[in-house]
Amino acid sequence: MLAFLVGATAGAVFAVGWPLAAGLLVHLSSVLDGSDGEIARLKRLESGFGGYLDAVLDRFADSLMLLGVLVYLVESSSLRSVLGDSYPLGVVVPTVAAIIGTLMVSYTSTKAMADMGHRYLGSVVGAGRGRDLRLLILSVAALLAVVHPLFLLGGVVVIAVLTLLVVARRLVWSRAATWVGRSIDLGSVQAVVFDFDGTVADTMGVLSDAAVALLTETYGMSAETAWQAYRETAGMDFAAQLERIAPGGRCNAELADRFADRKADLVRDCIPFPRTLDALARLRNLGVAVFICSSTTHEIVERFCAATGIDDLVDDVSGLRPEHTKLDQLQATLNGTGLRPDQVLFVGDSLYDVELANQTGTRFTGATGLFTAEEFARAGVTTIVDLPELAALVAAAHARRQLLERPAREPTGLSGRRLRGATVAHTAAGQTSDTAVQYVRMTTTSAPARGDRTTLDGPPLEDRR
Repeated sequence: MLAFLVGATAGAVFAVGWPLAAGLLVHLSSVLDGSDGEIARLKRLESGFGGYLDAVLDRFADSLMLLGVLVYLVESSSLRSVLGDSYPLGVVVPTVAAIIGTLMVSYTSTKAMADMGHRYLGSVVGAGRGRDLRLLILSVAALLAVVHPLFLLGGVVVIAVLTLLVVARRLVWSRAATWVGRSIDLGSVQAVVFDFDGTVADTMGVLSDAAVALLTETYGMSAETAWQAYRETAGMDFAAQLERIAPGGRCNAELADRFADRKADLVRDCIPFPRTLDALARLRNLGVAVFICSSTTHEIVERFCAATGIDDLVDDVSGLRPEHTKLDQLQATLNGTGLRPDQVLFVGDSLYDVELANQTGTRFTGATGLFTAEEFARAGVTTIVDLPELAALVAAAHARRQLLERPAREPTGLSGRRLRGATVAHTAAGQTSDTAVQYVRMTTTSAPARGDRTTLDGPPLEDRR
């Protein structure tokens, strides 16, 4: 609330023609806004409504500050003399564009999470990361306006261009994300990259319990709030999760170290999901390369895979190391295999994994459990129940692809026409029979439970369990 009042005051000070004081107030508002969440956590006063109200007030403050800038620029005689006849449009258009862009940056973040279940990543495009930069640009431009108002107009133009480019990039990103898992031609898949926690190893239960205990103990969250926060950021390393859950929290580094110490013991007592080894072996027998990547440290993942026999069934095991994030691991696999992104399937159990697939261009399917098939479907991706199901789908797809690519033969009981791909053959009785062999494509069922099944656009598999 205090940050909003200071921001609104900055807008009023701009309007009365004091850019230096307004610039200082803009910077103060930014500092206070960053401190509000930390104070709420320390006092254990944070709530879902508090975060919602803070976001709403930020949008009001941003709009009021830029409206104040518009009034100041319109009233500036020195700026009028520089711009000449283009003065009205040269001031109004960029300022209005900056206001619209600022509001749309916030709207796209919220809408993407609500409708498609994904969160934007990156230092500029990423959700929740751009406001501080915009306020810094505005405050510096306001201080330079003492020299000439043209500097403030330049700052507004930068904000307008930056916000509209962010929105445009997000639209492209979201469009790609809605298709990252659709219409997967499993017959062309040459490599599968599996996430570790919650996909290969049944670890998410004990890890989420440990994380919730740390968050409730340190930041005073309710167990439900802590669980939802952990779930929504699952797929990242815990240090990155904490920065999303409690941005700038003073205890984040300590909590990350404590969690890492506990994680080694917790994972050691876990096991792979049922029939995981059989599924990995089946994929390898099909000639599909198999990899594992993880936000869990490399040592823990490597030890688990060695102890359970997984490392004998995969081409490479990779985990978190300095300067080697999960995204880096996925990209390194693509580079190392030399395969096209559409020939690589990434399988994970979190919506964050969808974002990683989107960034690298790989195909993606979600393993239900932590998130339901319905939640994955909102992010535009298909789902599997477990690894054996995926192995069966890939086996069927490869068999169908081989049939499609097999040289045409003279079919028994048919007249002398050869079958060519998706042609229609004439029977001896003069009737037609559609013998087209379709690519195997995965489609998402509508049921949201753990027991969701993916289906084939073709005859059912006999060996699906």
